[in-house]
Amino acid sequence: MKNQVFCVTGLLTFVLNSSARADLVEVNWQLSPNQHPDGLHATFQIYASFDNAGDRFAAVNGLVGEGLNTLDFWTSDGSDIYNQEQFDGLPFNVSPSAPGLGGELWDSYVTIGQTTFPANNQFSPNFLGDWGGAPPPVQVILGSAFHEDDGAWFFFGAPPVVGDLPDAVEGNATIDIVFAQFTVDAGVNVHLNGNIAWLDPLSGVNNTPFSTLTPAPGVLVFFGIASLVSVRRRRG
Repeated sequence: MKNQVFCVTGLLTFVLNSSARADLVEVNWQLSPNQHPDGLHATFQIYASFDNAGDRFAAVNGLVGEGLNTLDFWTSDGSDIYNQEQFDGLPFNVSPSAPGLGGELWDSYVTIGQTTFPANNQFSPNFLGDWGGAPPPVQVILGSAFHEDDGAWFFFGAPPVVGDLPDAVEGNATIDIVFAQFTVDAGVNVHLNGNIAWLDPLSGVNNTPFSTLTPAPGVLVFFGIASLVSVRRRRG
């Protein structure tokens, strides 16, 4: 399967138009192991949990045309997420940073599994604007919010087997794959909802809606470091 080549057009058709046939185990969040050293920010990772190492993680999308979730992110107080100023405005500032090139591990980014540079993810051509059939040439994960009805960030090429990706949470029975990291001001929480596009060896193509809310750091003790996450399960 590692030698399988996917046509990008065909992949986008799958990412943006398929309906769910099975269940994703869970979508969850954790405090990132890489926190901003200034003590004035909090860094959260959002991840999807799988119980089958053979599943493939393809994309995070909005599918309002299919009756599923839009893809939305916003901060609780409208403040901007943290992005590294050194790479401000550049398209690779939406992906995990490269420490060897001056990147910061606590930077905000989206991804499919990888938490360090390079990450093989791309955006659909219409993500936050019409780029003439090409991926966005500028940084698009910034500010305090984004919204997509039928757009996605996706793994460019054959969707990876989750068993080959870094497991973000050790010591449990699931394989936990990071797909977003957001650094915000201390005391701010973040909201993210959309759909996880994935492939199951038996049931095939799936899109599973999810919605997350991370408590602000000041209330983590109250929640016992537990997440507020809901996953709607749709079968086609």
